[in-house]
Amino acid sequence: MAVNVSVYDLVNYPDNSKTVTVDIKQVTPIGYEGDEQWVVSCVTSAYSDNTARTAIQDIYIQNMRAGWLKGMEASGPFTLTSGVNAGFEIKIDADPTWRHIDIPTGVYTGDALADWLETEIRALNSVVSSTYQLAYMNMSTEYTDGRFQFVSGSVSEHFTGANRSSVAVNADTLYAPGPGGQDPSAHTLGLDFPMTSESLSGFASKEGRVDGSYTAGNTTLNTKEYGWDVTTFSGSVFAITSDLIEEGGFENSTVTYEYFICVGGTPAAMTIQGAHASGGLLNNYDPDDKIVMFDGPQDPQATPTAWNSEVDGVVRWGIKSIANQIDYSS
Repeated sequence: MAVNVSVYDLVNYPDNSKTVTVDIKQVTPIGYEGDEQWVVSCVTSAYSDNTARTAIQDIYIQNMRAGWLKGMEASGPFTLTSGVNAGFEIKIDADPTWRHIDIPTGVYTGDALADWLETEIRALNSVVSSTYQLAYMNMSTEYTDGRFQFVSGSVSEHFTGANRSSVAVNADTLYAPGPGGQDPSAHTLGLDFPMTSESLSGFASKEGRVDGSYTAGNTTLNTKEYGWDVTTFSGSVFAITSDLIEEGGFENSTVTYEYFICVGGTPAAMTIQGAHASGGLLNNYDPDDKIVMFDGPQDPQATPTAWNSEVDGVVRWGIKSIANQIDYSS
């Protein structure tokens, strides 16, 4: 059953309501070999330009993978003074250009600054390519759990590549040259490091197995790989664990588990630095024991998951996407 939702621009045209219709439809999109798919549709008969009578494209939601990122923890209120270059730079999706926003000096709560940034970023839709207009116009900025979070206004099956849904914040955000170098107060928003949802979502922990036996203390660990080259992860931390089956089929009484660092080697012979006095691992390991890459450029609070994880959030996103495009002037 279709549901009609009334939407308003309460600031500029509070008496002019428009309607967005939400429905579930069964469609047969290209690329699905003729199979029907259930999708959520959001449509409107309103226009994005009432003078030119420009129709708004219907939205059919098949997935909700919106690229997003968050800064480091930062406690408000936030004081931005004349000594700090309160400039903010962002790129959404595959937009090739950094978009600069000057933040007025003053004292802000986290929520107030997030709302201000969201308004300014959304306004950039008027200067970006039409390819990225919805990504900017429909984006969200929040201050949640002591961190600023930025969500692309688009969704995609991809977090990398030309058609990705992603967000990047410039490393120079809020930095200003000053006596003795960069102004340390520029850290205040937790946005002073280069951040991109592409690197966070693109990282996946790797795993493999021991190739042959390993003897405690050796600095070479032979590995069976599954589509990854251990030498590209030099400096990364790995974990290794035994199973309950010893070589020869006998059962181990305990499972051993320890960490080590990859310091180089060849694709099949990893050079390692472990906790053993000679630089290797503390324990022996059998063929096919498990090796897991333990660290990488992922978010320490876990890689950002889907921004909308409930049906309610998915439908609200569709309504918001349509509502943000409507011309409410008549």
